[in-house]
Amino acid sequence: MMDNFRYSRPATIRDAAAQLGREHGKIAVIAGGTDLLGEMKDGLAAPEQLVSIRHMAELQGIRASTGVLRIGAATLLVDIVESAVVQERVPLLAMAAGKIGTPQIRNMGTIGGNLCQRPRCWYYRNNFPCYKHGGNTCFSAAGENDYHAIL
Repeated sequence: MMDNFRYSRPATIRDAAAQLGREHGKIAVIAGGTDLLGEMKDGLAAPEQLVSIRHMAELQGIRASTGVLRIGAATLLVDIVESAVVQERVPLLAMAAGKIGTPQIRNMGTIGGNLCQRPRCWYYRNNFPCYKHGGNTCFSAAGENDYHAIL
């Protein structure tokens, strides 16, 4: 079960930054929510407020210019997979984005959220006192670690 939280949809990036800067640690950014909402349901995160950036055009899309490719943080993973310019200029990125999660996750998840997501490790997600929870060991290194990422 999740704790109650406030939700805001600021009109501009400046408004979003102002809201985020008020109470560090109590406010979280949300776009697709595929990782954050799971963390909240698992009791690993309990922000008091979610600030949505999903609707902000400045943070969406893929923009190409000479020698530069800019991808907004709120760009959906599926858009990266299907982008002709990404496939041409950075085919490995298009391929990697296509390997993330399921089609449902790629249709909802964003590149910014994917880069910021928390570990999917079973030990972390089940509140073992590991490095990520302030402990002094990594249980997956010596324990069951199939399908875990150890960085």
